[in-house]
Amino acid sequence: MFELDLRRISDLQARRTRRIDAMPCSLPGRKPKIQHRGPMLPVGRPSGVSVPSPKVRTVLPFAPQVPPVVMPVSGSVYYSGRDAFTGPSPLYILGLNPGGDPVESAAHTVASHLEDSATWTNNYSAYRDQSWNGRPPGTATMQPRVLHLLDRLGLDPGNVPSSNLVFARSAREATMPPDLMDAYADACWPFHASVIEMLQVRVVLCFGQRAGWKARRQLNAHAEVGRFVETYPNRSWTSRVHLSPNDVRIVTATHPSTADWTEPAADVSGLVAAALASEVHEPPIPPSRPSATTPRLKPTRLEPTPPPACTNPDCAQVNPVHPGECW
Repeated sequence: MFELDLRRISDLQARRTRRIDAMPCSLPGRKPKIQHRGPMLPVGRPSGVSVPSPKVRTVLPFAPQVPPVVMPVSGSVYYSGRDAFTGPSPLYILGLNPGGDPVESAAHTVASHLEDSATWTNNYSAYRDQSWNGRPPGTATMQPRVLHLLDRLGLDPGNVPSSNLVFARSAREATMPPDLMDAYADACWPFHASVIEMLQVRVVLCFGQRAGWKARRQLNAHAEVGRFVETYPNRSWTSRVHLSPNDVRIVTATHPSTADWTEPAADVSGLVAAALASEVHEPPIPPSRPSATTPRLKPTRLEPTPPPACTNPDCAQVNPVHPGECW
């Protein structure tokens, strides 16, 4: 099955070549302007790099699980250092795929990323320690939002494994064709499956609907057991928790690139904490803005006694068996 997936990706790459239209500029004396249309995708396999080096395989846990087909492609795998992937860890963070222009970042392949990752300090987090878009480390857009969530959970960013569902880069989700995104997701999943199993992950936090849907499909997590609705007066984006048969919870959260988790109205920390504590049958309460005196959320595994089933026909709760008042 895995070999079939790799052949499928190679076939998709071969069929989708670069589409470049040369359009001369209307002003005299200037060089023709090149306009790129459509997704810029790799074709073939340059330089023959298909497996991690011995150094990478020794230093980075799970590196042998990186599929050969993505090694020469612009992208990345690890957003955390060795400590996070040594485990165990109750939480695993998954984005959809690395951002940025794959043409401008063509030299930053998955293979080169693995070599760079092998030089990181053991306690490392891309959300805390990397400089994005020329900003000081940990301050670019979604970085402080992810750090806020981890701080509220009382977790060290360098101890939380973080990655992307798909290791190949695209400027935006829409610039990678859905069939190629799906093929990459299937090829990369054995890596994530190993992380979830070996690190005893209880909650997978996914950024955005598409990453959440793909993770839920892989883990057969279709039973919704909790949700958080933003409390803005003119916006009600919803984050949800789904339960898999093996008791792994998938949190499909609003994407921190667009939702400001540091704002109380959009903060998903309470929902993630409830998922870690196995309390998502209760309505999550939006946490207040953290301060010097605000205690961190301390998730613990609980086994509460189920309350009786609700008989209120107007109740809006997802689970008919819920404690407290109806919504």
